[in-house]
Amino acid sequence: MSKYTIISFAITCLWCYLGFKTLAADYRNRMNVLFSLLCLSMVIWTFFVGISYSLSDMHVIRLYLKIGYTGAFFFYPVNFHFFLILSKKRIKRLRLLVVYLPALIISVANFQMFFIFRDFIRRDGEWLALLDYDNVWMYVYILFILAYFIATFLVALKWHLHTKIRKEKIHSLILTFFYFFTTAVCFVLTLVLPFFGIVKFQFAGIIFFYMYVLGLFFLVSRYRFMNLEKTLMADEIIANISDLVFILDLDLSIIRAHRGGDISFNASLEKMLNTSYFDVVSVNDELREKLTALADGRMGDFTMPVNYRIGQEYIVTKTHFSRIKDRFGDWAGFIAISHEVKAIGDFQQKFKITNRELEIIVMSVSGMSYREISSSLSISERTVERHLTNVYNKLGIANKIDLYRIAGEYNIRV
Repeated sequence: MSKYTIISFAITCLWCYLGFKTLAADYRNRMNVLFSLLCLSMVIWTFFVGISYSLSDMHVIRLYLKIGYTGAFFFYPVNFHFFLILSKKRIKRLRLLVVYLPALIISVANFQMFFIFRDFIRRDGEWLALLDYDNVWMYVYILFILAYFIATFLVALKWHLHTKIRKEKIHSLILTFFYFFTTAVCFVLTLVLPFFGIVKFQFAGIIFFYMYVLGLFFLVSRYRFMNLEKTLMADEIIANISDLVFILDLDLSIIRAHRGGDISFNASLEKMLNTSYFDVVSVNDELREKLTALADGRMGDFTMPVNYRIGQEYIVTKTHFSRIKDRFGDWAGFIAISHEVKAIGDFQQKFKITNRELEIIVMSVSGMSYREISSSLSISERTVERHLTNVYNKLGIANKIDLYRIAGEYNIRV
C-alpha cells in the first residue's frame, strides 16, 4: 500500500471524527450541519484520491479520481457558505444556487471529459499525474478555485475586523490564517509548478491543504469551536452545589442541569436539556421582564420566587439569576440557582393542597390579580376563583388576609 494512501486514510478518519462530533453536538443547528457537509466533501476527496495511489488499473484510477475530485469541487462552495454562516451573513436561497451551481457544472464536465489529468507516470514506485493544460476546462477550474479562495478570504477577513467578540476574533484569525496559508501553498504546488513541468511536489501540496483540517481540529479541541462543548462551568463545581442549578445559553435554553442533595425534586433533568427554561417554570411577566433585562445588560443579578412545574412535580424556590462569561470575557449564558422552600411541602401534606392550588396560592400572595394569574396559567378567571375557594375551605379561612397569614407561617411568600 502506498504511503500516500496511508496518510490520506489518516486524514479521512480525522475528517470523519470532526464531522460526526459536530453533527452529534447539535444536528438541528444549520452551522453544524454545514460543517458536517464540509467534512463529508473532504472525506470523499481524501478517501478516493488516497485509494488511487495504491491502484494499478488506469481505468479504475480515473474513476476514483473523478469521484474524489467531485468532493474537492464542492468543498469550495460549501466552505464559502460555511464562512458566510459563521460570520452571521444572511444569504438568500437564489444566491445560494449561484454559489453551488459552478461546482455542479464543473463536476459534470469532469465526469464527461476528465479535464484535470491527461496522463499518469510512475516514479519511485508512486503515481504522478500530469495536468491537462491543453483543455480549456482546466483554466475554468483554476479560475473557479481562485474565485472561491478570494471570496472566502475576504469574508473571513471582514468577519475578523468587524466582530467585537474576543472568541470570534480568535476563531476568525486562526481560520483565516490556516485557510489562506494552506490553500495558497496547495495551489502553487499542485497547479502552478506542474505548469512548468515540476510535478514531484504534487502530494506535498495536498498535504499542505490537509493542514486546514488541523486548524479546524485545533479550534474544536482548544477553543470549543462552534460551542461543541457546551459546558460553561466545571461539572465538579456544579456537582457540589446543594440546590437546583440550571446553566442557560444566551437564548435561555437549558444546557446543564443539576439537582443538589437538598432538593426533593425527582423529575428527570436529562429531559430538560436543550429545552427553553420557560418550559419548566411558571412564567409571569415579572420573571420574563427581568430575564430580558438581564440578557440585555440593563440590570444585574437578581433573586426572586420561581415555581418549577414539570409533569406531576412542583416546587417553590427562591432563585438567584446571574450572567456568566466564558474564558475569553464574552457573555456566554446564565446560571439559575434555586433554593427550595421546604416548609411548603409540609404545608401541602398537612392541608392536602394540590400542585395547581399551591401554584395559585403563591401567585396570589405575591400580589397577582385573578386576571394576571389566569393569563400566566392559561386558565379562566372563574377557574382561578374556584381553586381559591377550595383552598379557603381546606384551610378553614374566609378571606385573603387569613391566606397571607398562613402563607407567612409556612414561608410561602418567598
